[in-house]
Amino acid sequence: MSITAPMCESVPMRITTHRRVSDMLVSFNSDPRSAISNEVAPGLFMAVPGVAEFEGVDLEGALYDVEMILDMTGEGIRPTSVKVTAQEGSPPVTGTTLRALRVWDLARAAIPEGLSHGVRTEQADGSFVTQFDPVGDLSDEEVARLRKQGPTDETLGWVAYFYNLAGILGLPPAKQVEVSLRVPRTTASKWVRRAKEKGLIDGEH
Repeated sequence: MSITAPMCESVPMRITTHRRVSDMLVSFNSDPRSAISNEVAPGLFMAVPGVAEFEGVDLEGALYDVEMILDMTGEGIRPTSVKVTAQEGSPPVTGTTLRALRVWDLARAAIPEGLSHGVRTEQADGSFVTQFDPVGDLSDEEVARLRKQGPTDETLGWVAYFYNLAGILGLPPAKQVEVSLRVPRTTASKWVRRAKEKGLIDGEH
């Protein structure tokens, strides 16, 4: 499924998450009163528009807070507005400050915070209901367990997640599987093929 032609539906979905990335606090929030859930990859949904906030972004050696609106565009999930605020003790925002801001790198850090797994089930009347579950992080122990158990349904689910996430973020998908699950390239390729055979990954990508 192409992220440029998402399947959309209105759902009462609110996502509020936050985590620390390096020395920066990243949060994402979407409001069900205005957000529409977009299937940005098979089984992965993101409710947009949403607000991504970054506390303590280092720009030219000073700290700033950044607020970013993420929305669905013709190119996929992209920033549509950015606001930069100097923290106390930091210099005012200037053109030099803005040029130092790596907008897409920040967006890449925020997008995973807004993603949810979704399972769509058909109802008796022909309509569909989607049940959402937030995507959690894998611990080192869980990664080791997945590697040990091999290409089970659970493992292939994570293979599909990392592969599809990389596509959303504009990263090499197979390499993302290799790095995230810490497996050799040949193993990652075999698991990706298995996930495609199960329909977890669009076979055209």
